[in-house]
Amino acid sequence: NRDTDEVNKVKAQIAELDLKLKQMEEAEKNWAFMKEKQALLDKLSKKLPNSVDAPGFFQAMVKILAITRIEMTDLTPENPAQRTVYTEIPYKIIGRGRYHDFGQFLNLIEENPERFMRVKTLTVENQDDRPSIHNISVRIGTFMFNPRG
Repeated sequence: NRDTDEVNKVKAQIAELDLKLKQMEEAEKNWAFMKEKQALLDKLSKKLPNSVDAPGFFQAMVKILAITRIEMTDLTPENPAQRTVYTEIPYKIIGRGRYHDFGQFLNLIEENPERFMRVKTLTVENQDDRPSIHNISVRIGTFMFNPRG
């Protein structure tokens, strides 16, 4: 029954090769998906620096303030909050501006194409001597990837 043993070995090798072929076909199907995910990761990593990058945040904020005409009177960094994969770097901004400009300011923070930021808290107050101008206080969180070690 030496022939039967040889036939069984060949059948086992064929089954193993069929399995490898199936795995390779699955990998080929996922290739386009993986390339798409890599492109998204590259795009996101540009918005999430590997360091605190305060100058990058300030540059983004200067652009937003210029577009919206919000008058910033104070910008204060707050204590970072470290998480497993990222660190949140909060800032508190105090300023004043018109209600419509303030809405645009919030939108430009949340939808910023250069840096990932989110509005954490906001306060809007009336200004009695100028009803069209509102005092604002906004806490903004910006983020960075934590280095792996």
